[in-house]
Amino acid sequence: MATASLIIGLGSILTLGLFLVGSFVGLILGLVALRRTQREPARYGGAGYATAGITTSAVGLVLAFVSILIFTNYILATVRVVGQAMMPTFHDGERVLIWKVVEEINRGDIVIFWYPDDPSKSYIKRVIGLPGEEVMVENGKVLINGSLLDEPYMNVDYRSDDSMSGSIHVKDHHYFVLGDNRRNSSDSRYWGLVPEKYIYGKVEKD
Repeated sequence: MATASLIIGLGSILTLGLFLVGSFVGLILGLVALRRTQREPARYGGAGYATAGITTSAVGLVLAFVSILIFTNYILATVRVVGQAMMPTFHDGERVLIWKVVEEINRGDIVIFWYPDDPSKSYIKRVIGLPGEEVMVENGKVLINGSLLDEPYMNVDYRSDDSMSGSIHVKDHHYFVLGDNRRNSSDSRYWGLVPEKYIYGKVEKD
C-alpha cells in the first residue's frame, strides 16, 4: 500500500498533477499505510515509503490545482452570452467555451473582445472583415472588396435589409465584426472596427 502510494505520487508529479484523482488516491493510501506502520511496525515495516507517498501525492495535488488555475485563466474558459445579438448561433444566457490564446484570427471566427467605446464591457461577434479589406453592407448583404460574401451560418429569419452609408476600410491590426442576428446587434456597422489588441478570446468550434 505504501509502495502504491509512492508510485502514484511520483506519477502525479511527472504528469504535472494532471491526474487529480490519482493524487487523492495516492495521498489516502499513504495516510492509511502510515497509520498501519505506526500501529504494527513489525508487520508493515518502516514508514519511509508511506511518508514518501504522502509527500509526492501532496505535491501532485498542488501541481494539479496550479495546472487547473493556469488552464482556466490563460488557456480555456467559459463565458456567458448576454443578449440576442448572436442568435440563433448562441442564445441569451448560454455558456460557450473560448480559447484565451488567440494566435490567428480568420473570417468567420467568433471572438470575445473588449467593446472599443467602453472597454469595461465585453462583446461576442463574428469576424467579417480582415485587415486591408473594404467592407460594405448593402440591403443586408455583405460585400468584401466589392464581392458578395457567402455566409452559410446566417439564418434568413435574422437577416436585415439595412445598408451602410459607405464602405469601411479595415486598418492593420483591426477587424470588422457583425452579430449573427443582424436585426438586433450593436456591431461594426454602428461603432466601427475592433482593434486586435482588444480581442481576448475565440470561441471553440465543435
